[in-house]
Amino acid sequence: MNGLEPILDTASPTRWAQLEPAELAARQRAAGSKRWAAAGEGELALGVADMDLPSPPFVPAALRRSLEHPTLGYHRLSPDVPPAIADWYRRHTGWSPGTDALAVFPFGLKTTIRLVLETLADTAAPTAVLSPIYDGLRRVAAAATAGVVEVPMTRADDGSYELDIDLLRDRIVAGGARTLLLCSPHNPLGRVWTESELTRMAELAAELDLLVVSDEVHGPLTHPDARHVTWPTVARRDRWAVVSSIGKGYNVSGIAGSWLVCGQARNRAPVLRALKAWGHHQGSMLGDAMMAACLSQGDEWLAERVALLSSLTRYAQATLARDSPAIGCTVPHAGYLLWLDLRRVVPASAWSDTAGHLARRAGLVLVDGTRFDPAHRGFARMSVATTWPVLREALHRLGAWGPGHRTAINHG
Repeated sequence: MNGLEPILDTASPTRWAQLEPAELAARQRAAGSKRWAAAGEGELALGVADMDLPSPPFVPAALRRSLEHPTLGYHRLSPDVPPAIADWYRRHTGWSPGTDALAVFPFGLKTTIRLVLETLADTAAPTAVLSPIYDGLRRVAAAATAGVVEVPMTRADDGSYELDIDLLRDRIVAGGARTLLLCSPHNPLGRVWTESELTRMAELAAELDLLVVSDEVHGPLTHPDARHVTWPTVARRDRWAVVSSIGKGYNVSGIAGSWLVCGQARNRAPVLRALKAWGHHQGSMLGDAMMAACLSQGDEWLAERVALLSSLTRYAQATLARDSPAIGCTVPHAGYLLWLDLRRVVPASAWSDTAGHLARRAGLVLVDGTRFDPAHRGFARMSVATTWPVLREALHRLGAWGPGHRTAINHG
């Protein structure tokens, strides 16, 4: 115990939260975890943005109720889901969409973003993004529109990243972008945009007549010290689309589902026509059951989980600052992802494959910084949403190698 561990002991007292690395790895691999499938023997899988922590207890019950029905045929969108989405927004953001502007999909968020871009965006023009950014969004934007205009955020000495609105305007104009794909809160930084920042972006979008697509999937995981502001509350025009899901917030990404809110209700119809052309229709039996349960029953569970994730990230930051001061750490204000600056501990010759170096030297499977922005050589993203023993071992491994390391590592 080092004085910080009780934060986790009281926040997650369950047996699962105390699983040791080997047992957790075995259980997660047996369950088909994509995150742990990427890790070799003795390695700790902290790359994929997923939680090693239990999903809500009311989810299995909702799924069982659906599966107990004697027939499992084609399923229409449950009429319970759109009102549940609208009411969730009302309770958590103070704003509520009209159900005539909502569409619900049987697939994940990246697919929804591609559908929206191909249907509503100017596909002959590129899409602007703020970088570093989750590479899945960059790939989708590049596939759906005429490329990507990357606009770097300004990194401060303390590791935080700031919006440069003038640079954003200049890059959009110079690059001919007609769409802004916003990650809010931002992945990989856990950056929660302030109302002032979003207002400036909204004013810019109105000035340049941009379509704004706001990916808000990490919004439910905003920490108590921040406030997630949903795009519609700052928008100056109705040329926007908000996409989200329960996947991240309620740790249920294994059963796909997502939704779209259109700034203009009339845009829902062309999106649904495109959905049909893709061979899909709204809703799914299990996805609808899970979505309705999480959105209508999950507020208390979500608040407890957010408190735990906030404790995990602050604990990790404090431990790294104490034991590994050479490692820079951008602490999120939403979610559970740490953005690590490892340039003072990883040799410059290995910066182009920082994650590979970490796997070989420390047995840590993280995501390389260059996947989020080619300029971020020497950086990596690490998920801390795991059991206490796994996080403790991961932080020990980070602190036990590099220049002046004190402890030899044996992860075999």
